[in-house]
Amino acid sequence: MAGALAATGELPLDRETFQHSITSKFSADKVKLNLEAFDLGAGMIT
Repeated sequence: MAGALAATGELPLDRETFQHSITSKFSADKVKLNLEAFDLGAGMIT
């Protein structure tokens, strides 16, 4: 959902910022899963 919302331009959030934020909070496997979800959501909009 974050990826889709970011892709609309309504949030001041890009993939790099999202990745940096979750990398400091989640384990590597969770980071990978969340980045895949972010990309899927963004792909639904663009």
